[in-house]
Amino acid sequence: MSPVDRVLWFLTGALSAIVFVRILSLGIWRKQPLTSFAFMLLISLLCDVAFFGLSNESHAYTVAWEAVSPLRLTSHAWAAFSAYVAVANLYQKIGRFAVRLFATALSIAVLLCCGTFPLELRHIGGNESFVRSMFLLYRWVDGLAAVGLILACGFLAAFPRPMKRMSSNLIRHTLLLALYFASAAVLFLTENLAHLGAAVWPERGHFLFVGLLYAGWTISLSKQGEESEPWPDLPPEVQNFIRDRNDFARVLGHHARK
Repeated sequence: MSPVDRVLWFLTGALSAIVFVRILSLGIWRKQPLTSFAFMLLISLLCDVAFFGLSNESHAYTVAWEAVSPLRLTSHAWAAFSAYVAVANLYQKIGRFAVRLFATALSIAVLLCCGTFPLELRHIGGNESFVRSMFLLYRWVDGLAAVGLILACGFLAAFPRPMKRMSSNLIRHTLLLALYFASAAVLFLTENLAHLGAAVWPERGHFLFVGLLYAGWTISLSKQGEESEPWPDLPPEVQNFIRDRNDFARVLGHHARK
């Protein structure tokens, strides 16, 4: 590992530790999706400690990385799923429509993540087959998480009035997590399409970007940001106006179908 890469590695590790300590100190780790995110950070930190002193070009490093990959992937999937469920729970009263909507978003994410399979599968073979298969699995999990969360953020932007006021922590965390997984997915895609160990600059760019994301989590998460409450009741005249408009739209739709 070059001095530049070691500095970036230490920087991202230190920033992730700061985010983890902040989540614990604020007490916001008790509520999802920050519980699973704190677990993801903990696994990442433990892996960094375990890998300390190992050359990333050594056989021991490769064996250790392969051994912890299932746990890291599980923590990624849990963090993404928890954020996705937290967003979906804000729209409980739209019932089956919400289920279909979010299932459609995940289906789109699956299809998009399958798009590069043919290119990546060409590079899997020989002594590198297992490592590249793990790259593909990382890219699949992180890509699916990223696209799903980006679609969830798009849904929030298009329908910004759920049953409750959205907590600022949830909004910021969902966006930052989507960017984190998107960066990781792009990195592993690049790793799989390049010669093994040749994607040096993409790795450095990923480390820098993740460092900025960790700084964003550190600055944006707060105790007050967990507050989420129902929207205030509208005055009766406003409720009647909305009801009249909905009735009128329903009648127009009925006649249009005829």
